[in-house]
Amino acid sequence: MSYEEEFQKQFQNTVDRIADTLEEIKDYGFYEQVDEETDEEGDWYFEDTYNIDYIWRLGYGLMGVRVMVACGGPNIWVDTFEKTVHGYWGGDEAIAYLTDDCCEKIENSIGWDAAERIYNDRD
Repeated sequence: MSYEEEFQKQFQNTVDRIADTLEEIKDYGFYEQVDEETDEEGDWYFEDTYNIDYIWRLGYGLMGVRVMVACGGPNIWVDTFEKTVHGYWGGDEAIAYLTDDCCEKIENSIGWDAAERIYNDRD
């Protein structure tokens, strides 16, 4: 296997792992490592994101969010409008798909709450 093929395989595995993690923790409000015995929550997956883009259409409202979860090499976005985890690194890209249920829960978790916080903190 060439270096380029190995790189693409590892890059795709990284993007797949992010999508798999989101699908696994979607029912826990995107908190990682929930202790089912004590209901103690771990870190919120979206706590240290680099950027959030809101896709908003006049007359429709929130259509989706794009959350940058990795930056600098690679750049990886969770995109609920496209229903993907999309990674870019130079000229290479990798894509993993998310379920409708996961995307809806992401939007409910960060979409409206974050948009409201931004609107209220604009002073």
